[in-house]
Amino acid sequence: MANEEFGKRVKSVRTNAGLSQEALGQMAGLRQNTIAKVESGLVNAPLSNAISIAKALGVSMDYLCGWTDEDIHAAARKAGRNHGTLRNALQNALRELDGE
Repeated sequence: MANEEFGKRVKSVRTNAGLSQEALGQMAGLRQNTIAKVESGLVNAPLSNAISIAKALGVSMDYLCGWTDEDIHAAARKAGRNHGTLRNALQNALRELDGE
């Protein structure tokens, strides 16, 4: 994977999510300086680190590697904002059906 493209996309998604390098590192189980090196393109992230970063950011490896410009998880993140409300409504409806 191209280090610069991967790093640029990690930084873009991280900053758009309002996360610090330290916060992303904690979420991905990595140190802050590892995130900084990845974002700068100085290192080629091992596959295990790249997967951990992608999972922590909620994006696909395809997107971070630059294989696609479509962040397929963006729609899911937008939908997730309403997920809690929808889940609560469904749980309340099920309780009503069960007679609680």
